[in-house]
Amino acid sequence: MYPSRQLGVISLSEAGTYAKRALPIGLTGMFAGAILYPMASLLTAGDTPSAKEIGVDAAIGAGAGFILAEGIGILLKAGQDGRMAKTSVAAPMIFGGGAATATKLINRQAPVKTVLSAGAVGVIVGGFAGLAYDFMRN
Repeated sequence: MYPSRQLGVISLSEAGTYAKRALPIGLTGMFAGAILYPMASLLTAGDTPSAKEIGVDAAIGAGAGFILAEGIGILLKAGQDGRMAKTSVAAPMIFGGGAATATKLINRQAPVKTVLSAGAVGVIVGGFAGLAYDFMRN
């Protein structure tokens, strides 16, 4: 599909270039997260959350959505050029944003501390997984 001479792992500086190119994907994820996180809180069968809680959910959702979408965008943009993105850069973003989002969607009334903790654990696990994959690939 891609010419073999173009295949190769990108450097960290190239990852920054791909991150800039993936910014529209990241911003789309940010807006989606800012909308979906408060909606998850509002759709629970319990009490209606206060405006402050909805604002906190929107901020956390925007951050998690941006991180998740930006990580996926880096992989997509590098793939479009026939390059292989460093998974040690993209995997923590995807795992961290994904873990925070999954925690919020599974337990819609999850406190902020739980969602952030899940995201932090996802970043750590993603970092180790990305480093291991990069080490095995090279």
